[in-house]
Amino acid sequence: MRWFGFLICFFFLQLPMAASGQAQFRGYCVVTRGPQSVEAPALGGTCVGPEQLPQAPVSESLAPVYANMGVSLQQEGKYEDSERYLEKAAQLQESAAGSEDLVLAGILVHLGTSYRLHGDYSHAEPLYLRAMSIREKHLKPNDPELGDSLFNLAALYRRQGRNAEAEPLACRSLALREAAYGPDDRNVMADVNLLGLILQDEGRYAEAEPLLQRALAARERVLGPDHFEVADTLVSLVALFRTQGRFADAVPIAERAFAIYEKSVGPQHPFMVRGLFTLASLRQEQAKYEDAEALDRRALEIQKSTFGPDSVEVANAKRTLAALFQVERKYDAAVELALQSIGIFEKHFGPDHPSVAAGLIGVAEVYVADDHPDRAEEPLLRALAIRERALGRDAVEVADVLLRMAVVKRLEGRFGDIENLYERPLAIYRKTLGARHPAVAAALDLFGAVLHGGGQSRRGGTALR
Repeated sequence: MRWFGFLICFFFLQLPMAASGQAQFRGYCVVTRGPQSVEAPALGGTCVGPEQLPQAPVSESLAPVYANMGVSLQQEGKYEDSERYLEKAAQLQESAAGSEDLVLAGILVHLGTSYRLHGDYSHAEPLYLRAMSIREKHLKPNDPELGDSLFNLAALYRRQGRNAEAEPLACRSLALREAAYGPDDRNVMADVNLLGLILQDEGRYAEAEPLLQRALAARERVLGPDHFEVADTLVSLVALFRTQGRFADAVPIAERAFAIYEKSVGPQHPFMVRGLFTLASLRQEQAKYEDAEALDRRALEIQKSTFGPDSVEVANAKRTLAALFQVERKYDAAVELALQSIGIFEKHFGPDHPSVAAGLIGVAEVYVADDHPDRAEEPLLRALAIRERALGRDAVEVADVLLRMAVVKRLEGRFGDIENLYERPLAIYRKTLGARHPAVAAALDLFGAVLHGGGQSRRGGTALR
């Protein structure tokens, strides 16, 4: 029945957006200690590959040149190119100054950030941890430079749904940098924004909103009302309001963020995609599907022109558009796009990456919406195996898949394993998110509906989220 589809949708809105690409955080250049960065010399107006730059003796290391080129490419959203330059910078810096060098630590943070923004979390974490280890050996415990490592590691853990680990790191980063730089420093604003997002993911909405409003006010005051970082915070507020069902509050904020991105970075910049996806999601909520599709298609074209047709960014955009096609009941087109995105993720990361799992879940959702739950079990089983290997058996994302599998079994009339499939995800949610998290209450409601026959499928009327 239609109400059952709404109930499932409500449940998955309560989950932390660990795999979402909506809110991203950038690191700052730390190739020298302090607020200044080494200026990269001009390279004839052409961005060449790191292997084409002139080689120099170790005593005249070109590490700062490579590092600043890498940071510049990262800020343009060209993460794979950024990674190549930063890897070369790290190699040169380590050869010149050793493996425990502070400048090397800064380069490692930027390299980890490029991997994180690229969705390659398994490569990002060891780089962040190594940089933290180097800095802790050289710096005092209250040195604000530690905040750079703490912030980026917290941002990574939040993206992975590891909020219990992320929150203390974000709190410590905020304390260190606010004490050193004051409340209006851009790094402090980023700390406040990140902590607000973490609390939002934990269902602590009353604590999250004041932090996001504080970040917004500070950024408007210091950077001006039309700066793209103001738009970043507005996007974070939209996500919070959507989670709370406050769509009337979310729409004007999303429209403002969209206008700021377009004015501040230009209509074709990859940052513009954040505004497009955010506004498209609300247009979908308003059942304005043509408007939502136009926005999602525009985002896809920006990603194609910026990163290339086989990029991870294009894969994410295709997955987003596939989800909209599902809502519009364009099931064949949705499956085609979802499978294309999976193929791109496998090409970049291999078959066992969490992004592949997210794509498989998308395919399963389309099959269920198209009244073919029998086809959904295989992609869900594969997604479960990937997430258990990559994230651990007690990850929230694993519980997410298990609950979807319970719904599929109910739709097929297979009641024998439903209770076992339900008990495990509920235990994970309670352990990881806490007994008071909205996801726990929503899971209880959903399971009650599953057991009492609320999940009877009708074509296009039942979905897994």
